[in-house]
Amino acid sequence: MPNSDRLNALNEGEPPGGLTFWEATKWRPLYHILEERGYRLRGRYKPGWCDQFHHVLDATRISDGQQVILKMLSPSSPELSANILLLSEPARSDSRNHCLLVLDVFCIGTKEVEIDFVVFPLYRSWFDPPHVHLVAEIIPFMNQLLEGLCFLHDLNIAHGDIKALNVLMDPSPMYPHGFNPLVTGRPDRRYSLAHDPAPVRTRLTTKIHYVYNDFGACTVFESIEARKLVQYKRRGTFDAPECTIGELYDPFAYDVWLLGKLFLDLGLYDMIPAMETLIFAMYASEPTSRLKAQQCLDILRTAVPKMAWGLLARIPNPIVTIYHTPDSWSRYFMGPTRNEDAREYLRRMVELLVMNDGVPCIQS
Repeated sequence: MPNSDRLNALNEGEPPGGLTFWEATKWRPLYHILEERGYRLRGRYKPGWCDQFHHVLDATRISDGQQVILKMLSPSSPELSANILLLSEPARSDSRNHCLLVLDVFCIGTKEVEIDFVVFPLYRSWFDPPHVHLVAEIIPFMNQLLEGLCFLHDLNIAHGDIKALNVLMDPSPMYPHGFNPLVTGRPDRRYSLAHDPAPVRTRLTTKIHYVYNDFGACTVFESIEARKLVQYKRRGTFDAPECTIGELYDPFAYDVWLLGKLFLDLGLYDMIPAMETLIFAMYASEPTSRLKAQQCLDILRTAVPKMAWGLLARIPNPIVTIYHTPDSWSRYFMGPTRNEDAREYLRRMVELLVMNDGVPCIQS
């Protein structure tokens, strides 16, 4: 039995991957036949595919009441190998480690199925409230993601699916009493089934720890000498210019492109002029022209002390850039939403100036 189908053995006979009965019994068996005829169905209909969200569930650790996430993984998954590596020392204690903390790894086996579980703390999407409004609030985000990428690449791990939805933040400084896991990462909370408490601090008054999540598309090498070009299989979300299915590509240069795309999509090159050259160098079409992760981090850290009053510049609400097309931005920011966003920006600007005796800077 394929590993992905084994993971559905505990799903009480439901079709795999959350498909309807008709999709699972009629469309899925035709995937390869239709592909031979020149038509490729969406990936969810490929035999062996299984929706990752069916493998993830929130829970409570009984010993201390901590909110956690349980994730099922097949034993052959590269994600399992990456998480075991990140769980071990010295990687676990490395200050550059900006990956979702692995709390536990264990296996549950029966006569029919063997499933590996990875346990993570329950974090929030990085763009959840309190929202980012100032350049001063986004610089730590950029710094930590670049530092975390250097750390991963030093461990010979390429993430392979860097995007806004795969970056989380440790919510404990802002939500000390916990939060509603049903609403994290959702821009419209009117549909939540329970109350989500308001954050007690902003990103200026506390240090936020940002982390990479979801290593389902990662590539792991045993050593730097073992690194090589690998065959592109489109396991991630975005295709870089050099990425063609079946062709060879450099997964580390691809990571740099993905992070550059994230910064680009958030509009940071426009709102932070000092970062424009860096972001477009990361997003270069030719992989050999892209900077290494460490070079990107060095450029950022050299530029930040020179920004001064530019730290007060306003940046677009990430919720808008992630979930809305440019054409819909104006509709989203009409009326009360636009007014409240403007008021919050002014509050943050005053807060930053008061914290630093009238001179904008980022506290180390």
